[in-house]
Amino acid sequence: MTELNTKRIIELQNKKELSKDEEYELENLKRTTPLYLLREAFSTINKTILPYYLDDTPENFHIVTLWIIGSYFHNQFNSYPYLFFNAMRGSGKSRYLRLIAELGGGKWTSSVTESVIFRTIGLLCIDEIENINSKEKEPLRELLNASYKKGLTIMRMKCANRTKAWSTFFLRWGEWVLCFLFCIASLF
Repeated sequence: MTELNTKRIIELQNKKELSKDEEYELENLKRTTPLYLLREAFSTINKTILPYYLDDTPENFHIVTLWIIGSYFHNQFNSYPYLFFNAMRGSGKSRYLRLIAELGGGKWTSSVTESVIFRTIGLLCIDEIENINSKEKEPLRELLNASYKKGLTIMRMKCANRTKAWSTFFLRWGEWVLCFLFCIASLF
């Protein structure tokens, strides 16, 4: 049915003039056809991010667009890939990251701790993450290594006083975008 609706939308859009009934049919089909809505979302996001795109390869450009659309449905998957951006200072990484956060309904930050990561729900865009290789960032690195898969729980202790403590569990997985100045191959 969706395929027939999409074909009908294309057929109506290609007509030079539409009757009032055809205009009504076209608008109704556009609002109710999921494939058409996804195509419109893809086209709109492409047009929005194109002026800020960091790379010359169109394949990568479309991957970013599809990744942003997929971020709205990431809970439907058992795992969701990270996006990594690696470029020179002044190339526009931060601006691009901020745009992805805005389009994906997420948060954009440049300084992050382990506790922030497992308490943040949804898309998290982390800029300037070069120091992740340091010894003190090892728990954060381990968390990033495991958080692309659904089901990871993080246990932390809560203390009311010196005699009363209990475990709290956090479930953290989801969409991540990370920006680096240095080569990322050695980070994980």
